[in-house]
Amino acid sequence: MKAEGRKDSSPNQGIRGEIILLCAVVLLAALFTVGLRWRGAEPTPATEAQELAATGTDNPAPSSEISRPNPRPGLPTPANVRLPPATPYARQLVNAVSRLDRSGAPLALEEANEWGNSMERLVQQGPAGISAIMEFLEKRTDVAFGREGRELVGFESARAALFDALVQIGGAEGLSATLQVLHSTGDPREVALLAQNLEKLAPEVYRAEALNAARKVLGMASSGKAPSSTDVAPLFEVFQHYGGSEVVADLEQARRHWEYYSVMSLAQLPDGAGIPSLIQIVQANSDGTMTALELLAQLSGRYAEARSALLEMTRRDGISSAWPHLVTALAGNEYHFQNSAFVGQQGRAHPDNVSIAHIKSGNQTFYSAFSRGSLTPEQLKEQIAFIDELRSVTSDTAGLEALEQSMDLLLTRQPMMAAASP
Repeated sequence: MKAEGRKDSSPNQGIRGEIILLCAVVLLAALFTVGLRWRGAEPTPATEAQELAATGTDNPAPSSEISRPNPRPGLPTPANVRLPPATPYARQLVNAVSRLDRSGAPLALEEANEWGNSMERLVQQGPAGISAIMEFLEKRTDVAFGREGRELVGFESARAALFDALVQIGGAEGLSATLQVLHSTGDPREVALLAQNLEKLAPEVYRAEALNAARKVLGMASSGKAPSSTDVAPLFEVFQHYGGSEVVADLEQARRHWEYYSVMSLAQLPDGAGIPSLIQIVQANSDGTMTALELLAQLSGRYAEARSALLEMTRRDGISSAWPHLVTALAGNEYHFQNSAFVGQQGRAHPDNVSIAHIKSGNQTFYSAFSRGSLTPEQLKEQIAFIDELRSVTSDTAGLEALEQSMDLLLTRQPMMAAASP
């Protein structure tokens, strides 16, 4: 009987042991989790979701744009970077940087120096400075510095200066803050400035983000959600600087509202990606044919595809009355946006004898001018040979006269191009 009693008690002891072991495992797991939180470890996505559900918060970000996935794993986005609170001193510096409104009065050099010192101290605040900057930017207000202010401090407005401060602070915080403003702004010029700043912080990484922002704001303008006075030229610059063949469809669609801006950007896409579209426009004899033809002539010094198209049109007498418009384009003139966000004020300067064209529809302003660096010495030789080839395949009197003028102008400009070549 005693032996049987010992047999009965053995299973009970095993069960008790298993229970004790299970409790120990649970206790260790709880202690491990508490330890992680005590050291400041980030919660897992599942834990974050549980915490949001417990607090009744459905959306952890102020905008759906903020929760976009990383373009590349491991890179910062506004969703995974946390900023410290703004300090009173950082707010004071932001106020000093953003209050350079002279109301028409000239800016004294001492004031400009004081502004520069405030800007420098703001950058030194690091992430706390970014928090104060974002507080100002979220108010969607701005202060224009005027021409004198721009020349002395280097920025056209308070917001542009604060965008640059984000770049100077840099790091994950500066990058994610720049992205957040890009996602929320509806101003074409700001989109272009922020796209360039992202390129400085992470070259080639966030170009898709910049293109998406340009598409969004251009869509707002085309649907009448932007003032008619808005100049969308900076958006087209974003397309031509950071896009390629993938933006051709965007530019073709934009022709309905911005006939000139769209074809100008098609001509400036890398590797001649927009040339087939320009050829189609000319062949269809649709709106913008004359401008597209000028742009093909402009590109003939660099791309064989443009030369072949012009030769074929010349053989078929398909240019006829357009010849006078091609004189300067064949000699190195190029179209430029007047309201460029990718060149400085000095870069926007052009000869006095170049007239600026303004098209009321779409508020488009641009000009054509000669740049000394438009053609390399090798391209210049090819262009001279190309003009000779055009003369050999046409008997059109107006065409021969225009080609003679182009050749004379090109030879006159040859020494300037040679001097500009590295």
